[in-house]
Amino acid sequence: IRAHLVLAAPTAVQNLLRCVGQAGCRVNTVLLQAIASATAVLSDSEKDLGVLLLDIGGGTTDIALYSDGSIKYSGVVPCAGDSVTNDVAHFLKVSKSDAENAKKRYGFADARQVDPSETFDISGVFHSKRISVSRHKLALVVQARCEEIFDLVLQQIQTATVEPKILSGIVLTGGTSLIPGLADLAESFFKLPVKIGVPQGIGGMASVVGSPIYSTGVGLLRHGLDKQTSGAPGSGYGFRRVLKMLSSIMEF
Repeated sequence: IRAHLVLAAPTAVQNLLRCVGQAGCRVNTVLLQAIASATAVLSDSEKDLGVLLLDIGGGTTDIALYSDGSIKYSGVVPCAGDSVTNDVAHFLKVSKSDAENAKKRYGFADARQVDPSETFDISGVFHSKRISVSRHKLALVVQARCEEIFDLVLQQIQTATVEPKILSGIVLTGGTSLIPGLADLAESFFKLPVKIGVPQGIGGMASVVGSPIYSTGVGLLRHGLDKQTSGAPGSGYGFRRVLKMLSSIMEF
């Protein structure tokens, strides 16, 4: 029997379980974030051919590598979107909330695609008036941190003696994957086809949860329902019903 073993700090897991319990909910199972996202985003064909999933969130980048239909490696890099935001805050000399807004509005991960003459205006903590900032220079800051994330991912995979040549492509998901130009930068770095992954098979709910931001959440729902309704008729309806409930909560 071959199994994929995932290790976690018991205290951290117990704290999460306690928080969920105090919210009035019951935990049926604990699932690694990268596997949850893969459940929502990856197709069976991608898992068969060989794919690297990078779920780039705020605090961490979660890794799941699949080949021949099963997971071969999983890991976590403690560097993601929040690190990019911190770099932007230092570069612009603004608060983290303003840096997050600037990253979303003007950020670009591949500086080669940004016109060096393009600028934007911003006011900061130490600025008595609004100043003009080069968007190309901002892109260089964002690109540097994104390349570091990719480099840390590559180091993990190589340390785990996983051969990158078994991969046919890479899928990026998570909120940070929405930074424009990130897929192009990843293609240039890894020398592999790259795409942005969004939750699949969610029907009419695509307009609400069909974003990389919700990959983990949708994957958790699908995993839980698959376990409950395995082999039972109408399981697809059950999944859509839960997504509809989630949609109502989000709209509220």
